[in-house]
Amino acid sequence: GILAGRPKSMKSFLAIDLAYAIQNADRKKVQSNPNSEDGTEFLGQKVPERGDVLGLFLEDTDKSFALRTQTMFLTNWNKPTVYVEHQCPSISKGLEESLDLWIEHSNNPKLIIIDPFQKIKPMYAPKNANAYEIDYMYLTKLRDIAIKNKILILYIHHLSQADRSYSWDKIMGSTGHQGVVDAMYMLERDEIGDNAKISGRGRNIEDFKYDLIWNSQNDCHYEMLGDTVKRHYNNSKQDVLLAMKQLFEEGKPSVRPNEVLKILNLSGASKEGKNISKTMLRMRDSKDALWHGDHYGEYKLGVDVSKIDKNGNII
Repeated sequence: GILAGRPKSMKSFLAIDLAYAIQNADRKKVQSNPNSEDGTEFLGQKVPERGDVLGLFLEDTDKSFALRTQTMFLTNWNKPTVYVEHQCPSISKGLEESLDLWIEHSNNPKLIIIDPFQKIKPMYAPKNANAYEIDYMYLTKLRDIAIKNKILILYIHHLSQADRSYSWDKIMGSTGHQGVVDAMYMLERDEIGDNAKISGRGRNIEDFKYDLIWNSQNDCHYEMLGDTVKRHYNNSKQDVLLAMKQLFEEGKPSVRPNEVLKILNLSGASKEGKNISKTMLRMRDSKDALWHGDHYGEYKLGVDVSKIDKNGNII
């Protein structure tokens, strides 16, 4: 698997969070917090089984890694096998043998994290090979180890700065990164603020996109806010219901989308305006608080207007 993100999107913190969650999945309740449950969670999901983790955090020093775990309140947790500030052997130069040795001497190997991929990629490539062939050859060696030992090898990589029509093409390097891995994960944090999204696509998983928030004030973890599409739909739905409520109170029980957009100060040609129109259609087709109006292309509220609160929620 690959976890890709732009610099300073807190990829390493996310990887450390995953490593400690798996290494400590059998952790008992914290005595100082009687409401806590046994086990650990990662992005709001309970980790089902403990396993041994190897973390190659090759851009960290002992001091910087200790500072990360301290700010994440992981100091008293069982520590995975971690190498930092280390000249790791590259692929085809001893890495595969080193990983095999760690797996052989671990009781229950589950996860290997390599952060970043560039630290294990050989400096010299075979002659006459293009970038795709080189990436494919090296990454296949990692994938073979993962499949042979039934473990996850997750490597950290970067996204390019340029926008792409196909979002996964933002992964730096050749499409070998997309072709070899079984799963791709992309972490994108907003330019300003703590909001972020994590997307996933793979051979054996359904596509997903979740909204996250970076909690820098508390424990330097990402927290799960929910499914991006569902959250976006619910936010648009609230706007629609508030606008429909206002129009109803003005004596217009059956309205067209452009009347709703006018209340919301949106243009029908704008991205936001098109999303509102799509949301209204989806709400009506699924009978989610909207019905067909009195005339073609019109909509009516499917709930009593008194049941819509000031935030657009249905009481």
